[in-house]
Amino acid sequence: MQKITLSILFVFGLLCSQAQIVKVTPENPSLNDEIEIFFDASQGTQGLVGTTNVYMHSGVVIDQPNGTAWEYVKGNWGEDDGLGKMTKVAGQDDLWSIKISNIAAYYGVPAGINIFRLSMVFRNANGSSEGKGNPGDFNGGSVASNGDIYIDIAVNNYVQILAPTEPSLYLKDGEPVSFRADASTEATKLSLYLDQGKGFELLSSVNNSQTIDFDYTPKVTQKASLLAEAIFEADTQNISKEYQFVIQKTISTVELPLGLKKGINYTEDQSKVTLVLEAPQKDFVYVVGDFTNWEVKDEFLMNQTPDGELFWLEIENLTPSKEYVFQYWVDGDIKIGDPYADKVADPWNDNYIPQDVYPNLPSYQRTDFGIATVLKTGQKAFDWGQSENAWQKPEKENLIIYELLVRDFLGSHSYKDLADTLSYLKTLGVNAIELMPIMEFEGNESWGYNPSYFFAPDKYYGSKDDLKNFIQKAHEEGFAVILDMVLNHAYGQNAMVKMYWDAANSRPAADSPWFNQEPKHPFNVGYDFNHESSYTQSFVDDVNAYWLNEFHFDGFRFDLSKGFTQTNNPDNIDKWGQKDDSRIAILKRMASKIWEQKEDAYVILEHFAANNEEDELQASGMLTWGNYTHTYGDLLTGKATTDISGVADLGKVAYMESHDEERLIYKADNSTLKTTTYDTNNELIALNRDKMLAAFFFTLPGPKMMWQFQELGYDVAIDFNGRVGNKPQAWGEGGLGYYEQKERRDLYKAYAAIINLVQNNRATFSEGTVKSSLNQAVKSISFEAEEMDAFIVGNFDINAQSKEIAFPKKGKWFDYFSGDSLNLSTEKHVFDLSPGEFHIYTSVKLEELEGGLVTTFEPIVFTEPESFSAGTDVTLNLRANLAESEGDFKDLDQIFLAAGVVTDSPNSVDLKYLKIDPSPENEFTLSSTEENIWQLSLNPRAYFGVPEQEEIYKIGLYLKSKDTLTQGFGYGKELIWLNLKSEAEVVKINPKEFYKGTPITITFDAAAANGSGTAGLVGAKKVYMHAGIITASLFDENWEYTKGNWGQDDGIGQMTKVSGSDTKWQITLTPNKYFSGVPASATWYRIGMVFRNEDGSLEGKSKTGGDIFMDFALSEEVVLATESRQNILVYPNPSEGVLKVQSSEKLKGANLFNMKGEKLRTFENVKYLNTEGLNSGTYILQILTEKGTHSKRIFIR
Repeated sequence: MQKITLSILFVFGLLCSQAQIVKVTPENPSLNDEIEIFFDASQGTQGLVGTTNVYMHSGVVIDQPNGTAWEYVKGNWGEDDGLGKMTKVAGQDDLWSIKISNIAAYYGVPAGINIFRLSMVFRNANGSSEGKGNPGDFNGGSVASNGDIYIDIAVNNYVQILAPTEPSLYLKDGEPVSFRADASTEATKLSLYLDQGKGFELLSSVNNSQTIDFDYTPKVTQKASLLAEAIFEADTQNISKEYQFVIQKTISTVELPLGLKKGINYTEDQSKVTLVLEAPQKDFVYVVGDFTNWEVKDEFLMNQTPDGELFWLEIENLTPSKEYVFQYWVDGDIKIGDPYADKVADPWNDNYIPQDVYPNLPSYQRTDFGIATVLKTGQKAFDWGQSENAWQKPEKENLIIYELLVRDFLGSHSYKDLADTLSYLKTLGVNAIELMPIMEFEGNESWGYNPSYFFAPDKYYGSKDDLKNFIQKAHEEGFAVILDMVLNHAYGQNAMVKMYWDAANSRPAADSPWFNQEPKHPFNVGYDFNHESSYTQSFVDDVNAYWLNEFHFDGFRFDLSKGFTQTNNPDNIDKWGQKDDSRIAILKRMASKIWEQKEDAYVILEHFAANNEEDELQASGMLTWGNYTHTYGDLLTGKATTDISGVADLGKVAYMESHDEERLIYKADNSTLKTTTYDTNNELIALNRDKMLAAFFFTLPGPKMMWQFQELGYDVAIDFNGRVGNKPQAWGEGGLGYYEQKERRDLYKAYAAIINLVQNNRATFSEGTVKSSLNQAVKSISFEAEEMDAFIVGNFDINAQSKEIAFPKKGKWFDYFSGDSLNLSTEKHVFDLSPGEFHIYTSVKLEELEGGLVTTFEPIVFTEPESFSAGTDVTLNLRANLAESEGDFKDLDQIFLAAGVVTDSPNSVDLKYLKIDPSPENEFTLSSTEENIWQLSLNPRAYFGVPEQEEIYKIGLYLKSKDTLTQGFGYGKELIWLNLKSEAEVVKINPKEFYKGTPITITFDAAAANGSGTAGLVGAKKVYMHAGIITASLFDENWEYTKGNWGQDDGIGQMTKVSGSDTKWQITLTPNKYFSGVPASATWYRIGMVFRNEDGSLEGKSKTGGDIFMDFALSEEVVLATESRQNILVYPNPSEGVLKVQSSEKLKGANLFNMKGEKLRTFENVKYLNTEGLNSGTYILQILTEKGTHSKRIFIR
């Protein structure tokens, strides 16, 4: 009981004391204390406030009391493995603790090493969020400028070895080494000892000193341990450090033997290997590895070619078929793997690769040396089958590519399992698989666009033979396999980056043969290759040839190909995209080298440059990417007239989805275009509209691409778990179960039906004559060919449409999905199409498909009036015969409403204020005038009893019998939804009457801005106000003095979400302080505004889809100052009812304001103005003419 009380008192003390991010008990701990560390997530950067799991990622400082270098790090960033996991303090939201019973044991610090500080930061379970401190000192420690947190350990007496600082020393023969040690205070005796393999021998001692120095001259290359011992009055402290002394030999200058190439060269003699490293103008290189016991040895000094370009060495006495981990130690302190190696040893990440994905990886734990590479003599060559010589790849114009990220496609993330899923893709009908980058990248879980070793398949997906086997099996099934190749840049672990590095500026050095010091273009990531360098060009050609020949890839998609330029343009995106002849030359040169290796290899560019540049690249045989994500996203969500004419392009790989874009169905999930009964936000409606998109995408001529799980309507946001973070799988254990859901499986089958229709009838869809109308709400495509004609029609609107369209010819046509036939006596046919309804017709009857893959939405309930708000009296008209029912619903003589309303958000499905009893007020009555129509009249707000202050966004309902046993539902056996018009104002300003100097709060309601589909900010993460001032007149709509940078997430105009609301945002400002540059003499008439998300891709406008204007109150002085006395006559003035206006200028409109500046009336007929009903007083009449705006003061009796 006493312990519990003390614990409570301690935590209470923590809370009551001055807030700081980290506290430790006991205070001022020593190395031998059991300690408890408390982390307050509400302090510092606050990145972990509200987090459910917190980890401490920590290490120790061993070099000096004020040091900041982390050693013996404890924790695996991003892994939820319990290492460093903290416990939430009971009763506290953001206070966490962890106990450490023995500091040295916890961190694994050997005896004899000083521990001066603990270093730490904090993270959530997957590492996507972190908690750091604010720079400065706190009680018991400090926070560095980068936010790292340090807790001081009480150390009384200690001794440090200050020199040498480097563990490896490269010396000339006879060159001495200066040893130096330093004690914390004056020591009674201070000594240095050296162990050269025979035990420690005394080098030097001094008495009553704090410092000792000694110069030692090594005789041979060897390892040695230095020990410093300090004897204090009642205490002895010592510390040791291991060194390698390398007595440099004269390097041999020898020509490279014939037949050798850069990298690892194997021969028939399995006991030998020859290594070749390209390192222009470096001084010397040693090979260090398992075969040297990770020591520098004289016999492993590499030869140098006479031109200084290459280093090479033959290594002997190797055990055949044994893996050896090795590095090059360049100029002594640059430790790298072989850039051309096909296997990498990663001491930080290899331990987390499952055995069943890549068994028996070599053990390599040298985090002090970093990334290394692996060689192995006597490897068995992969046995490529005869099928490799027989299979025919698709023509580039006929490609239908499936873009795939192995990590997220399968739970096992293995090539072996990927090979077993080829039947899924075969059924889908695609003919090519594009693997996102699989060459060795930093870490394990990545998109792969952070490459480090370009010749090594990343082990996280399996072995190189697993990859080859997958490619061979894919070829056997008729798939081309395309590699997503990253040659715009490399990341910091890359050997070539490390060899030539400017540490002072954290960038490649000026003498790097391969890399620019600064990127030459915007959007660069990593370190930018110089593609005009002959070194880079040679490397690029080697990389491309390797993957084509060694792995039998069929071509490449080049990431960020627009970055292959030396035209220096680091900031101007528009200029970067203009035609660049030097970039064209770079890409043409590279492509020609690829086609020397494989003449029919695909070369696909993620380019997005000027059309005249892309045209030239396409004319040379390359393909470029065509991004139609936004185009088809607009069509999916109901922006029906969006034009898709440009999709039919033989030189572009068109796509509706890619890894870089938001998912189509996610866009539909957040759509705001709707009618009362039809809403693309409805999942079933969206999935069926997606089938229509596929019909108007895959059938158009030219290569196509889709992104994995697009065929299942994958709808997880791209930024879920971070943009490049792991996404939930569509299937499998722990997945989303999409393949098991009928409606999503039907989407897959519909995609497959459409793709296979195209693949099996290339004479029609690729070679036939194409005519199309693709810029109207009802779109159509016709294909005419000798063997078969085809005709596709679809209604992309959210309302029903009727349209007469001409088929290619009259006669009999067959509906591909339904199997129904259509016999035309003339070419023209009138289509009455429901929203989202589409048809594919063929002139030849094809094999029947599974029924029900494509369904048509018909509203089961329609309303009178068609559009209504919460306070409107409305009649629900039920088409009982269309209801999808449980039981014999159609034969009921009584039908009752069961319903509720959504009041929290337009996209919510949470029903409140339920009315579910089979009572008389909920009963439909059979119409006496229309057959099969049941009716129920109600006023939504009154019927459901919703308070006036609550907005009703929609009604969700189903139907039931009196005994409730028989029930009727809507489309897809789901609830029937009726969307209401918003009663809310899009923008409110508080106070209502305001002047330019008035502090005001502007509240924007994203849910109210959906009259023309501009409520795109429902569900937005951030909202910005983009606004300006109008000083010309109260009629003017032209902004000036605009505040905001469209598309920039820079905080200018950023709003704050209103507490308790999902759709409302606020910003508080004083206009004359917020808007700058307005002349002192200007009259502030109006604020003009629209709203946007952080990147400007979504916006919120008025209910009619226009800009929003809010008027300033006008003082009497301003009104009088604005009164015009041009040739305009207003009479009688004073007026008792009607004003007449005469002018020599053409009249266009008028507004009537009171003296507060509040608009009272708007007049379109300006000649006669009705003023009846207005109180007696003075008013301002503003008259708009063809030449401008004029103000008149009028008096009403």
